[in-house]
Amino acid sequence: GLTLHCEELAGLGPVALHRMSLCRALSNLIRQVAGTMSAGGALIVRGRQEGAQVCLEVCGAGQGIPAEKLALVFEPWYTTYPEGTGLELYVAQAIAMAHGGMVTVQSSHAQGITFTLALPCVEGA
Repeated sequence: GLTLHCEELAGLGPVALHRMSLCRALSNLIRQVAGTMSAGGALIVRGRQEGAQVCLEVCGAGQGIPAEKLALVFEPWYTTYPEGTGLELYVAQAIAMAHGGMVTVQSSHAQGITFTLALPCVEGA
């Protein structure tokens, strides 16, 4: 019941990255958002340029993350899923940091969740 929509991904600035690592980080973020969308709906991957950074947002209108648990989501071994390892978001953050970037999260219990993967643009490119 999920549909994936990709928006505004063309024309983003150049980023130095390890392709397979970026794919892993994005797939981890997509799985996390999809896991909150039990009723289905649109899962959106959206790109934007923000100063000297390229940002990729992964958004979904699922149940979201309670405010008191937001600070824990990037901790290793933290999970709310019975079958989860608690490593997907930790690994996504580690990959982003290895590329000089970071992952942030915005969520409200009623509005869903947005993960933003921000990576620095290549200077002078």
